[in-house]
Amino acid sequence: MNKWILSAALSAGAFLGAREASACPGEEKMQASIQPVTVEEVVALKAKSAQIYDANGIETRQKYGVIPGAKLLSHYVSFQSSELPKSKSDAVVFYCGSEACTAAPQAAKRAVHEGYTNVKVLTAGIKGWTKAGQPVVPLAQAASSKPAGQPGA
Repeated sequence: MNKWILSAALSAGAFLGAREASACPGEEKMQASIQPVTVEEVVALKAKSAQIYDANGIETRQKYGVIPGAKLLSHYVSFQSSELPKSKSDAVVFYCGSEACTAAPQAAKRAVHEGYTNVKVLTAGIKGWTKAGQPVVPLAQAASSKPAGQPGA
């Protein structure tokens, strides 16, 4: 049942994406430069020093925790450019709650728009990360990764 729902959602998304691509010529190129990645791929990317970015809101972070070492974006769309690495060729991985969440893809689009060339999205999100048995830290322990402009940053 879940596979059927996912298939239907992806088909609908592909249809809608095709309609939008004709309205926004640059959008298709931007989408092509954002790579979806699995939990296993993110584990390997972390080992190679890729920077992971949490695009979740505070409620999701409090409920599910944060991937260890992830930077907390101040907002998934209106974050400051300074929250990302200086080198625009560095690997950056965005994640949000789950496959249904749109915050990580939107943050990734923003990064591509800012000129980043190695942009990825953990499509499974924090829920898929924990379901795969990967560790998380409570939001309070992610204090050193607080978003810019927040106390303790």
